[in-house]
Amino acid sequence: MAKKEKEDGNKNIREELKDISEKMASLESTMGDISKPYGEFAEHMASLRKITEGYFRIIDLYRTHGRISPDLLLPEVKDGITKEIVNILFEKPELNISQIADILKERRGSASRKTVREKLNFLVEVGAVEILDDKKTKRYVITQELADRWLKILGLS
Repeated sequence: MAKKEKEDGNKNIREELKDISEKMASLESTMGDISKPYGEFAEHMASLRKITEGYFRIIDLYRTHGRISPDLLLPEVKDGITKEIVNILFEKPELNISQIADILKERRGSASRKTVREKLNFLVEVGAVEILDDKKTKRYVITQELADRWLKILGLS
């Protein structure tokens, strides 16, 4: 009889251990399901923090320089016409000399194609602008390197 009671006791313990093991597995699964939204929330918060830092960087640039302009990227550019050409190409990429001169004329009152050509050649030399040549006309764009530097300055890269 003692042997039978011992076997029954061992069987009960095994069943209880099996039941506890199943409950632990279920609990682990539930905890995993519960923790997923918190992980996603943490990712969203990190993304929001990065965006906020970018906005604070933009505000700081405005406070420090009085405006937010890509001409901050090119300290070697001293004259206003060249700076304005850089701004124009950031706003409207793939323009030809005539289009740039027309926009420059609207903004500054006067602009010659000869001056624009000279300024663009300088910007090409310093690696700020590149030429897209499709045999009919040359169009000018900001280089990807300069665009990436601008995003970095803004804190958005």
